[in-house]
Amino acid sequence: MRPSVIGLLPGRRNKKGQTTEQENRSRERFFVLSRTWKRLRQ
Repeated sequence: MRPSVIGLLPGRRNKKGQTTEQENRSRERFFVLSRTWKRLRQ
């Protein structure tokens, strides 16, 4: 999946209306990977 597509997907929310820890972690990891990938491609 492309980062732009991931950004459009709504995060799963708990009762407080915040994204779950797991969701945040996976999203963070994905953005780090995409950033390093872009850097390597240059």
